Amino acid sequence: MNNQAAEEKFNIVGLVVNCSPDSQDSVVEKLNQTPGVEVHAAEEGRLVTTLADDYCELTLLNTTTERNKISGVLATSIAYHHFDGMGNQASLVPANQEKAL
Repeated sequence: MNNQAAEEKFNIVGLVVNCSPDSQDSVVEKLNQTPGVEVHAAEEGRLVTTLADDYCELTLLNTTTERNKISGVLATSIAYHHFDGMGNQASLVPANQEKAL
């Protein structure tokens, strides 16, 4: 991928991850080992995390699914999502409206 395309796209997702309090430390450790993931707060099995994806290679569904596969995770909720960039815009526009853009 060229640098210009990388600069045009940015995807950030805020996720609340619920886990069993007994496994909180291991879940935080596993999340912190994941590229682009940052754990901002953890208390009583509730984790506030963000996933920053500069290249927009991950889909939101894959991101959430992968978090739910971590041992001890009970549920993952999307709290925030922001996409910035033109790289994928054409695929988000219905075919009958492309000419209007």
